[in-house]
Amino acid sequence: MKLKQLLLFSIMLIAVLACTPQVSQSTLVIPSSLEYMANKADTIVNGTIRSSYGYREKNLIFTGVKVDVHEYIKSADPARPAVIELKVMGGEAEGQRLEIDHAPRFYPGDEVLLFLMRDKDKYLVYGIYYGACHVLTGQDGVSKRVV
Repeated sequence: MKLKQLLLFSIMLIAVLACTPQVSQSTLVIPSSLEYMANKADTIVNGTIRSSYGYREKNLIFTGVKVDVHEYIKSADPARPAVIELKVMGGEAEGQRLEIDHAPRFYPGDEVLLFLMRDKDKYLVYGIYYGACHVLTGQDGVSKRVV
């Protein structure tokens, strides 16, 4: 008799768990084509990373990245400043570090091609990381390629 009760309880428990919705969160980033990014971006620039620094905003950590702009390919800002600032989620501030998967990393001296969205006085990289392309100089010292 106890075996039947245990078996019935087990079956009911499995049925209840199978019908219980699972709670999960995730972010899905859909790849963008170059044409789509160019149309959606507010600003497209070619430049060199000047510097970066970490800071806290509310309960999150961001990295501010200063970029010396060589060329505006597209711009919503008629002023077109020579230096712009990016706001990248993640980084290090006040002895704490926040790692964000696929967030772009920039280092002083890197040449970049950026597809950007305006966020008040700063810019966000389009599509988390799709809009951040590094420009590499070829072995001949002249040719360049975007990766």
